[in-house]
Amino acid sequence: MNVARATALFFLGVLSTARAGAFAWIVPGVANVTGRKAAEYRSEVSLSNPGSLPVSVKLSLIPAPDTPRVEPLSYTVDPGTSISTNLETACHLRGTGALRIESDARIDIFARTYLLFITVLPLYGGSSLPVIEESQLLVAGEAAHSALVEQSNQPGEPVSTNVAVAFPAPAGGTAEITLYSADGSSLGSAIFDSPVPEFLQRNVSAFTAPAVTVGRVAIRVTRGTACGYTALVGAGGDVSILAAERLPPAAASPAKVDLISVGIAQTPGQIGSLWQSDVRVANPGANAVGVAAYLLRGPGVTAGPSTFSISAGQTIEARNLVQSLFNVSSNVTGSVLWRADGPVSIATFTGDAGRGRWTGASRNALPLERFSTSDDPLPGLTDLRSGEARANLLAVAGPEGATLDLDAFSRDGQTLGSLHLTLPALGSAEFPLSNIVPVVSPATRLQVRVGFGSVHVEAAVVGSFGGDLLFQEASPRGSVVPSGPLIPAGNWGGANGMDLLSVDSVSIQLFRFCQKGVFPQPLRLDSEGSFAVLGSYRIDIGPAIGGDVILAGQLKGQTIRLRVLPLSDFGQKPDSNPETFTLGAPFTPFPGPCPVEN
Repeated sequence: MNVARATALFFLGVLSTARAGAFAWIVPGVANVTGRKAAEYRSEVSLSNPGSLPVSVKLSLIPAPDTPRVEPLSYTVDPGTSISTNLETACHLRGTGALRIESDARIDIFARTYLLFITVLPLYGGSSLPVIEESQLLVAGEAAHSALVEQSNQPGEPVSTNVAVAFPAPAGGTAEITLYSADGSSLGSAIFDSPVPEFLQRNVSAFTAPAVTVGRVAIRVTRGTACGYTALVGAGGDVSILAAERLPPAAASPAKVDLISVGIAQTPGQIGSLWQSDVRVANPGANAVGVAAYLLRGPGVTAGPSTFSISAGQTIEARNLVQSLFNVSSNVTGSVLWRADGPVSIATFTGDAGRGRWTGASRNALPLERFSTSDDPLPGLTDLRSGEARANLLAVAGPEGATLDLDAFSRDGQTLGSLHLTLPALGSAEFPLSNIVPVVSPATRLQVRVGFGSVHVEAAVVGSFGGDLLFQEASPRGSVVPSGPLIPAGNWGGANGMDLLSVDSVSIQLFRFCQKGVFPQPLRLDSEGSFAVLGSYRIDIGPAIGGDVILAGQLKGQTIRLRVLPLSDFGQKPDSNPETFTLGAPFTPFPGPCPVEN
């Protein structure tokens, strides 16, 4: 028997004839390997076909230098069904690598690498792996960042970090990996280079750096294409993998960089767990960045803003962020909105404080503009577990709120149930999968249908026996197709003859009696012409006060109907009653001084 080919056959499952696909993804970090202290790591990949036609898929292994190369193999996923495959010890293939998955239609992919606790009882858990569309790979000249790096040999709480890069191109690639301390100083660097498609991984100790308490990594590609991650390994061998991602693009003034962190917790759980979330905010740029944070729960913003500044190159950490940033000591589950003056990298870690600091899962903050709308492909979650694991669904809405339906299916495509949700602006919901699927199912596929607004959905999955947490993101993310200014430039007079909107190609300015709001142009309008954007508002009645607000409006022909909704109570609130403005309508600005308090 050809050992390499037999192992590939085992991994890929049922084979069939398939042609090269129009879609391609890279999944780095698959493993069947022995780690430190004889820890055994395995990987599992789940593929779902949400469409109505069979999908042909080809899978190729991009191996590490010590892992055998195998021939690509092809197979078919039937309409509405899911399959799961494993990298097991069968046929004696050992090693690590990345997968390149091609298909002739879009599929949902979920992958995880986990610690094999007991050979005969692989308790559910581990870490989800990045699933990166090939069109989104880093190219020469680009850099990606991870804010989750720590290296320590402290007794009782050792922790280490590996840095991995996959080069999928036929001619391989080259990248420079640089490790930075909390103050932005370089602690060392290394060159990853390969002339062939290859997966390379090293511990940060190879960078000749001392112990790192709060660090970050930059991966700069100089040749070919690449993707990468950091893998933090705790004392018990638990692994948390965080994709290295590009910084969000700098927003044109007056817009800010708006990011959302999901899965934020400060609450007890089952079997004695105590879930808490830490955050690291890194500023790889050359200028200081101001950040405002808001705690989001069911009705929307419930605490904040918590404001701070982060210096150029700096990485800061806030442990138990709900308490430390918002001074909230009650039980909390929800999300955090981060409003930054410039690009930053934000990573959260949610773990069971009772089992050690690094037992849990990490997540990068998601750009608000990548939330899904009704115009985007339907996001999906695949292989949600019940019985061996508890799956809670997390949904958070954009500034316009959202309506959505969650449809659940079995692995063979049978409908299991549906749930309709309505979320207010920046509101969130968290509930168990059993609310949709009351009967235990071995694996469940979920599809998200957005009716109004924008939303992001994830699953927090906790092993029923091991208590290990991982996050699974509904994918694909939403996308924004630039189409120029959506609100026509010009002056829009208010119905009272004194209020005014002044609009140009990038901004909207609202003038009222001793009040002023500044907002970016919306990225999209829905089919009814509705939009919502985040901006700033200032009131000069009495002492000057201001804060972040939502401008929610609807464009119909030559009129705009809008409301201004504060994110937090900053004293006297702006008028939130609907007001109509008309393009070119006459107006008379308030001529007098604003009243002040003595």
